[in-house]
Amino acid sequence: GAVIYFDEHWKMNVKDDMLHWCYEVRGMAPSQPPVQAWTAYRFYGDSSCPVPTVARAADVELLAVSGVSGPARAVNGRYVQAGTHNEQPKYKNSSGAIIFFDGYWKMNDRDDVLAWRFAVKDTAAGSQPPSGEWASHWSFGAGQAPAHVRLNAGAGRAAEM
Repeated sequence: GAVIYFDEHWKMNVKDDMLHWCYEVRGMAPSQPPVQAWTAYRFYGDSSCPVPTVARAADVELLAVSGVSGPARAVNGRYVQAGTHNEQPKYKNSSGAIIFFDGYWKMNDRDDVLAWRFAVKDTAAGSQPPSGEWASHWSFGAGQAPAHVRLNAGAGRAAEM
């Protein structure tokens, strides 16, 4: 995998090799990788080459939901952490849908923790919702397919890509 590291200045390599690098940022503090566009190092590319941008781990997709159609389709998409609820992380997608913990993990198609469209009950409280199929709320009836939740295994590893 790729690696970001600090050695006199910030460096990034497309493979796990800290002797060479492809991109760099000079003049930044060594505490955290800079959140900005990086420049290509020497012969790796020129100004016409697209350069990577580093994002904070909190802005990285942690979860993805798919497979929902009909009125609750807003739950489909990528989720990032957006606060907490009941001392557990609360996640939100670009449509405003949320995943939250309230006795068990629940998902709603809007930012409202008093109702939910999908849930997974038979799991212990954890800091992340479980991956897999989440059953629809009984009010949907038997016709609603389950929501498919996928965890991004690389999320939270801010120093690796």
